[in-house]
Amino acid sequence: AALAALFIGNAFYYWLHRAQHAVPLLWRFHRVHHSITEMSAVSSYHHFTDDMLQYFAVGVPTALLLRVDSGAIPWLVFAVVGTYQYFIHSSMNVNIGPLRYVFADNHFHRIHHSRESQHFDKNFGTYTPIWDVLFGTAHFPKRGEWPAVGLEHVPEPKRLRDYLLMPFYDLRESHGQRDHVPATRARQPDES
Repeated sequence: AALAALFIGNAFYYWLHRAQHAVPLLWRFHRVHHSITEMSAVSSYHHFTDDMLQYFAVGVPTALLLRVDSGAIPWLVFAVVGTYQYFIHSSMNVNIGPLRYVFADNHFHRIHHSRESQHFDKNFGTYTPIWDVLFGTAHFPKRGEWPAVGLEHVPEPKRLRDYLLMPFYDLRESHGQRDHVPATRARQPDES
C-alpha cells in the first residue's frame, strides 16, 4: 500500500508541479526553487508554502484514495522518498543506466531546472519519468548534456528576507524582462 501511495501521490504531484509552472500565482512561489544557480543536495529547498500546497494537493487526495496502514514499512518508504529529493537535486555525475527510464535521476531533473528554452516545461516528475513519458513532457538527456540552471532574470535569494518575500517581488519590473514561465504562456517581445 505504501508503494501504491507513492505511485499515485507522484501522479498528483506531477500535475501540481505542472500547475506551479502554468499558473502565474503558483509560479511566483515556485520560482524561488527554480532560481537556484547551482544544483546540490542542500539547494533542493522550496519556498515554505510548497509544503502546505503539497499537503492539500497531493497528500489529502492520495490519503482519500488509499488507506495506508501505519507501521514501519510506510514510514521507511516515505523516509527513502524524502531523501530522494536530495539525490535528484545533486550535482553528482551518476549514471543509473536503463533504470533512468523507471526512476528519475539527477540528470533528468536537471533538465527541468535548465536555463535553455528547449528544456522549459519538461521533466516534471520527481521519482519517476513515467508521467512525463505518458503526457509528452519527457526529455531524457543525452550523454554529456548538463545545462546551466536557474532563471536568467531572477536572482537566487541570498538572504532569508529575500527567500521569504521573493514571491511578492515583481521581478519583471526590476530586470525589465520576464522571468521564465511556460513557453506556451510567454508573451511575445512586442506585447506589454
